[in-house]
Amino acid sequence: MDVRIGAKTLRLQLLGNEAILDDGAHQLRIVEVSKEAADVIESHSASPGAIVDVRSAMPGRVVRVAVAVGSSVRRGETLVVLEAMKMQNEIPAPGDGVVRQVAVSEGETVTADRVVASIELRGPSAS
Repeated sequence: MDVRIGAKTLRLQLLGNEAILDDGAHQLRIVEVSKEAADVIESHSASPGAIVDVRSAMPGRVVRVAVAVGSSVRRGETLVVLEAMKMQNEIPAPGDGVVRQVAVSEGETVTADRVVASIELRGPSAS
């Protein structure tokens, strides 16, 4: 999973009482679990059929839009690639679903917290 700390987004993996981030392993103790959604997702419900707005974590220029309205996406799949401070950052889908809106276009400059796409979540598929 990805976590955002300030303007920085890191990949996170939990193993026992260790949190492994891009920058190394850290000991952790979970004190409280909150049901709040990540701040890149705006939604009142994360249930199947909910539509979530995916937002840019930072200002930058859109260098690639990887999806179109109606596209099926999987959790973690890149929706938009944003260039900020000479680095390219991928904005991933928050869950499996269908793209209902693409709110940016290539070459456009976006602000932090700008909606880049809306995804209609779907329930887990039986495999």
